[in-house]
Amino acid sequence: MRKKKIYLDTSVVSYLLQDDSPKEMQDTQEFWGILKNGIYDVYLSEIAVNELSECPEPKRTELFALLNEIKYNDVFIENNPEIIVLADEIKNLNILPAKSENDRRHIAAAVFC
Repeated sequence: MRKKKIYLDTSVVSYLLQDDSPKEMQDTQEFWGILKNGIYDVYLSEIAVNELSECPEPKRTELFALLNEIKYNDVFIENNPEIIVLADEIKNLNILPAKSENDRRHIAAAVFC
């Protein structure tokens, strides 16, 4: 049986250490424990990695250490024309504000993972 796929956007990873939202942080940490079991195919995009790289220290280092606890597949947004085209189509639908390019790419990456 094939594993179910899960796409992690930046917010999911960030909430692992979101002290100002204790309930959400706890829920995300419990979810992370499930991901560590390897029962899902986990996908993380290049855009998520870039956004996490912008976190201040020491949170950035801690988040990347947590990412090393799970096995994940890469979704290369910058080099995938299908994802870029879908993100542009989402923009044309005016569902998200024009400034939400990264969010549109997260959605497109999730569709193609």
